[in-house]
Amino acid sequence: MKIRKYVLTGGLCCGKTTTLSELANRGFYTTPEIGRIIRRYNIHPSRFIYLALELERLVPQGIDIIFTDRGVVDTLAFVRAYDKEVRDEYYVICRDNRYDGIFVLDMLPDYVNDFWRDQSREVAEKMHRLVIEEYEKQGYDLIYVPVMDVTKRADFILKKVL
Repeated sequence: MKIRKYVLTGGLCCGKTTTLSELANRGFYTTPEIGRIIRRYNIHPSRFIYLALELERLVPQGIDIIFTDRGVVDTLAFVRAYDKEVRDEYYVICRDNRYDGIFVLDMLPDYVNDFWRDQSREVAEKMHRLVIEEYEKQGYDLIYVPVMDVTKRADFILKKVL
């Protein structure tokens, strides 16, 4: 059985984690955001892409759909956001690890800084643009998820998937 993999992505503070929690509450398998794991355990950001792959490979047997908080392509956007050069191997990893769908969550109107998110709104918006650019460069047709109540966002996503 082929596992169908869907990514929820976008800039900082666009409701990815909240929407994924709603999908998990409905019984779907989800992966946590890599950025939070890296920050919590003080893992070097260069491990982002490899950690994303590891999390996607840890799916229990019998799962046919997973929703992931960011995908390997997000690595390209993060590297570019900090004016670093994207390593060739990252492009190979992105090419070899394709997703069945990419959901870009529109940014929420009220940007909130917290322990996980200490960047400015401007940086968040830049990340949003870069993430979109990188998924488009990889040949994905993006599905945009408008700002709405979290249950409606989950319904919107599931209508596209099921």
